[in-house]
Amino acid sequence: PSTSQRYLKLQRTYSAHDHLVSRLAARVRPGGGTAGQGPASAPHDLLASASWDCSVHVWDLHSQSVTAPVNTFLGHEGAVNDVIWLPGVNHTNTLASGGKDGTVRLWDVRAGGKAVSSTPSGSSPPSAQLQ
Repeated sequence: PSTSQRYLKLQRTYSAHDHLVSRLAARVRPGGGTAGQGPASAPHDLLASASWDCSVHVWDLHSQSVTAPVNTFLGHEGAVNDVIWLPGVNHTNTLASGGKDGTVRLWDVRAGGKAVSSTPSGSSPPSAQLQ
């Protein structure tokens, strides 16, 4: 191959959604392993996937399982359009999702699949655009 061609090697394919995946958000932090200690800790390197199947899945990037996410968040009543990890030290385990149902939901990956906050339904689909 020429020097201008670049190739990526597929590492793994995750499979759990029943419909199209609309957005991915990675949270990769230095150090690997887990953040803290004990059952309330979350793995350092996580991938969140939002889907038109009304769900958000969170994957441990170091796990060998490609069909069993570490968290599944349900609650949107329509396609999930966007997902993002909230920035900042106080939100390292918080994920925001915006859905076609007009809600934005905040999820704590340590909370076992329950939304920790939700906006009321609106008339236009929200998008989680935080930087």
